Parts: sequence; structure tokens; C-alpha cells
Amino acid sequence: MKRIKKIECPAFIFLVFLIVLSFLSSASADSNKIKGTVFNDKNCNGIKNPGESGIAGVLITLNPTGQTDITNHKGKYEFKKLKEGIYTVIETDPEGYCSTTSNIFVVEIKKKHKDKKKSSKKDDDDADDDEKEKRNYDFGDTRKSISPPAGCCIY
Repeated sequence: MKRIKKIECPAFIFLVFLIVLSFLSSASADSNKIKGTVFNDKNCNGIKNPGESGIAGVLITLNPTGQTDITNHKGKYEFKKLKEGIYTVIETDPEGYCSTTSNIFVVEIKKKHKDKKKSSKKDDDDADDDEKEKRNYDFGDTRKSISPPAGCCIY
């Protein structure tokens, strides 16, 4: 009977460790996203009010990745699986519309802190950062033909 050589255990364990570590670090990046809505701002106040519907078919671009998304029938867009970094979200006004909000948002995605056991001023700041990461980045537009003579489009 032939004897099978044993695999060096430390080398094998180290290889498995690297694979698992790689998977875990990419899994945390998968949860980072930027999302929002493009809405028909009928009263030109820059805020999505009840009764103001989303605008479908609007081009949204994410830089520096160059990814694009087109808003759905509810005016919603979303970019998923983003890594930590600074992104610029750009809305291209649909034909016949002008903006009541800025067409650009700068968004910073930071590493999320999972250990929230201790309560301190720093932890409170981190909680605020987590809330910022969950916020929607909404763009307001209105039809050019319904703007008052002075115009409500500011961007």
C-alpha cells in the first residue's frame, strides 16, 4: 500500500484563511449603495411633497465609476456594491424639464463600524454617519412650461 503525502497543514490553513478574508471584505462592500428619486417638483420648493410623482427614464451617472442608471416608473435609481470612497451622482434633466434642486450630489461612503457597544461622543458621530449613508439623494425637476414667468428652475 502506498503512503499518501500529507499536505502541509499550516500552508493549507493560511490559504483557506486568505480566501475567507477576501470573501468577507468583498461582502461588506456589497452592502454599500447610493439611491434616490427624481421627482416632479410641481410647487418648485425643492422638496418631494405628497402628490409629487417620480419621473421615469431619467439618466443618472455615478462618477468616478462611470456607471449609469435610468430611473424606473417611480423615478427611483440605485447603485449597488460600492466600495469606500467619494462619488459624484449626476442627474441629466429630462427633455422639457429644468431643475429645482442641484443636479449633483457628492457622496462619501465610509467603512461601517459594527461595534456599537460603548456609548461615547465618537459613537454618536459614527451613528450620524451611518444615517447619512442611508439617506436618499433626490433630484427635483419641474416642467419648463409651468414655471412662473420669473422661473422656478434654479439650476
